[in-house]
Amino acid sequence: MKFRNPFQSAIKRNFIKEAELQLYEKVAKDIENNDINNGVWTKAYAKSGGDVAKQKSIYIELMVELYEDRLRAEEELEVILASAASKAQARETKEEFNRRRDERIKKQAKADEEAGKKRHAEWLANKPKREELEKKRNFWALMFVIAYVIIFIAAITGHIS
Repeated sequence: MKFRNPFQSAIKRNFIKEAELQLYEKVAKDIENNDINNGVWTKAYAKSGGDVAKQKSIYIELMVELYEDRLRAEEELEVILASAASKAQARETKEEFNRRRDERIKKQAKADEEAGKKRHAEWLANKPKREELEKKRNFWALMFVIAYVIIFIAAITGHIS
């Protein structure tokens, strides 16, 4: 006995019943065309206890069940394949993101290296200015030290009270 799913819509139930009736029709056509699944036919014979009339009705039920299982398996496979496809797409998206990030990093590193070379070239070009500035600093440092020494000596000798 099949129980009705209370959460299933009437439209969906109708589609399921229509599909089931189409499966029964397919099995009937297969029997008319003598296209019999020997494994299922033998199982039906075993379940019928050797009664040929029952065997045919059991065969029909088993074949409809087999077709329904195949349809469910195909639906499940579609879900699995869709999931695998979305995972592959996510992986490709992540790889693309990483590739672009690596390109940006390389580009930035190259720009930093070029800027460093430019600063170094400017530093080398400014050597005369730096040397002149250093001479001025050294001169004033020397003047400060001399002034400090003079003041120190004057304080020691008593010229400054």
